Amino acid sequence: MSRVSTSLLTLLLLLTALNYSAYAVEQPNVQRLKLAAATDSELSPYTGYTRQHWIEIAGRIVAGFLPYFDSQTGMPDFRGEDAESGHFQYTPGFENESRNAFGRTMILASFYCAATGGNRVPGLDSTVNGPYLTGMIRGTDPDDPAYWGPTEPFGAFGNQLAQAIMYCPEYFWDPLTLEQQDKLAAWFRELIHGVGYECNCWYFNTGPVPVMERYGYDYDYDHITEQMARLQSWHSGDGFFIDGGNRSWDYYNFWGFQMFNLYHYRYTGKWQQKFGAQIRRTTAEFMEHFPWFFGSDGAPMPFGRSLTYRVAAVCPVGYAEAAGLATLEPGMERRIASGTLKYFWEGGMLSANGLVQVGWHGPNAIVGEDYIHRGAPYWVSVGFSPLLLPQDHPFWTSRETAMPADNTDGVHVVPGSQMVFRTNAERGESRLYPIGSPRHNNPSWQTGVKYYQHAYSTALGWAATGEQGPDLAAGRSGVSLDGKNWVYRTQPSPIYITERHNADYWMADLGDCGYARVVTQTLIGKKGAVHAVYHTYPQPLYMRAAGFGIAVPHGEKPAQKLGPDGKNLQVNGKIYESVLSMLSAPDGTLETVHVTPREGWNHSHLLGGTGAWPQWTSSSKVPPRTLVIFYADGAREEKIELPELQVFKDRLEEGLWVRFEGVQNLLEIF
Repeated sequence: MSRVSTSLLTLLLLLTALNYSAYAVEQPNVQRLKLAAATDSELSPYTGYTRQHWIEIAGRIVAGFLPYFDSQTGMPDFRGEDAESGHFQYTPGFENESRNAFGRTMILASFYCAATGGNRVPGLDSTVNGPYLTGMIRGTDPDDPAYWGPTEPFGAFGNQLAQAIMYCPEYFWDPLTLEQQDKLAAWFRELIHGVGYECNCWYFNTGPVPVMERYGYDYDYDHITEQMARLQSWHSGDGFFIDGGNRSWDYYNFWGFQMFNLYHYRYTGKWQQKFGAQIRRTTAEFMEHFPWFFGSDGAPMPFGRSLTYRVAAVCPVGYAEAAGLATLEPGMERRIASGTLKYFWEGGMLSANGLVQVGWHGPNAIVGEDYIHRGAPYWVSVGFSPLLLPQDHPFWTSRETAMPADNTDGVHVVPGSQMVFRTNAERGESRLYPIGSPRHNNPSWQTGVKYYQHAYSTALGWAATGEQGPDLAAGRSGVSLDGKNWVYRTQPSPIYITERHNADYWMADLGDCGYARVVTQTLIGKKGAVHAVYHTYPQPLYMRAAGFGIAVPHGEKPAQKLGPDGKNLQVNGKIYESVLSMLSAPDGTLETVHVTPREGWNHSHLLGGTGAWPQWTSSSKVPPRTLVIFYADGAREEKIELPELQVFKDRLEEGLWVRFEGVQNLLEIF
């Protein structure tokens, strides 16, 4: 390639990168988010970001939350600054919220101080570490009125303090007197022997171990080492861990299992010796799949809970590099990490009040669960783990290189987490097909929206209405006894997983009438997918299928277009489009469903605005073992063209054949 064409390619990549916020339905204040750091199109042709951008953004976030800290107690209070009210009627009390905000923000503060070597951020006269020293001194002194009390069972607070001490001891440990250090260590000792939920939360108890080791304090080594061993035993393959009693594979593999394993590999010498071989192996396996979770615009796959942690999704690359266990090219690592940071920063992650609030781009509380309080979003801090790396590290000095969504049209199977990914370089999109998703159903967490759809897209997001809202059909299929009370795809289990043709089943809870087994087969195409659904309940059931839920700007209604044969429906929300085409189905009705925000919530779609999708419902009950076959796709700034599809019967086979993208596929009845 000539020098001129190379420069042109770099310019095109950079121009694309500069529009990261263009797909947010609600546009943030661009001027407020403007950065002083200079764009570097040679070093970073995809994002333009450098280490200075990371430091500046970290500093802006720190400068945003420090004014909310009480100078006497050192504790933060983010109340009274909510963009929405509905979500917070379900969250824990203020004391829990304030303590976790203290701990989580302390991680980012320590990263910033470690990266800059300083203790101040532009725009503030106070020191960065001041509130945290005050809080730790008073909170761990039993004779002080601001004493935190003993560590609480099932709490998430405390481990963050130990992390910050390990990341930047010169500002968060060394200034303490010996007596103050002893009291903090005594508090840590109780935390190590505390009781936690039997899931990734057990890592919270492990956080202080390297502090106790480094500074010579005794603790119950056998107890916590047995707990660490139990966590390692949950490895299910391919670098993924089933999340204990939660029974899920989601981002807790990123900001939980991988993060803490790498933290201990670097800082806990005894555990590096005991668990190091497994951590090295599982980290290497995990990193093979990590790049497939991101779109070229930087968006992480919107799958699972706690998505308000945003940039935390990229934390494994920084921790892996810091631990010396990175296996990806550093240029690709930074391209992914900077892309995600840019996606959320330009999307409005930092609110006008200086806080990172519950949301995705900006404030959007439909993303939250009842444990997501005002301090929870600051787990975003762990996503800044690359700031642990010095400025001459290859992570910062290597030229950005492409990730799968940039240049790969391909399929990637992850048997250990029962996932299949499909990237489309033209769209810059990655899609996730969760063939198995055993996460326990918790309707108040909107588990159906976040775990059980047939597919998820980095470009499209999903529709939702917040805690205690109705379960939605968008992106799923379902059955009903009466056509009024619906049960949608829940906790699917795989029958088989391949690159092209996949099958799963789930058990629809019909109350007093028992359970209906519902089988889905999925043919993954270059863009959309063909789904074939049937049930094996002894009696006929109403059936439903729905396409991707897309974002529609506030104050507008989605446009719709019914195909000439009445078998396909396209729903358009200006930027986004969703299509549902019924290929073989009993008589039914195609309609557009449009959900608006509930009182107390501002949006009904992850990307802001309102949610809409195409939906088909059978006119009458469908007999068992009757295939309902449909094609679903969604796109951003693209008019969807339906592929050539043909369904036909072979008299020698039970089931139907589908010709899709030039390949004949037999959809059997199991």
